[in-house]
Amino acid sequence: MRRESNNIPTARNRSGASGCFQLMLPLHSRLFNAAGFSPSQWADPVGNTKVAWSLYKAAGTSPWVLTNY
Repeated sequence: MRRESNNIPTARNRSGASGCFQLMLPLHSRLFNAAGFSPSQWADPVGNTKVAWSLYKAAGTSPWVLTNY
């Protein structure tokens, strides 16, 4: 979380990655719904963390791997 957003729940970047864990909307919208949150609540740190945990359980660290361009 520190690397992704510097612990700022309202962080957003140009790619559309949003929240504490820089989740991609609308790509991860279904995960928000499954966690009991609306995708519009992306800045809620609890919701963002629950969705990130769900994503981590499904895909490990691959969604957050650093890539060199």
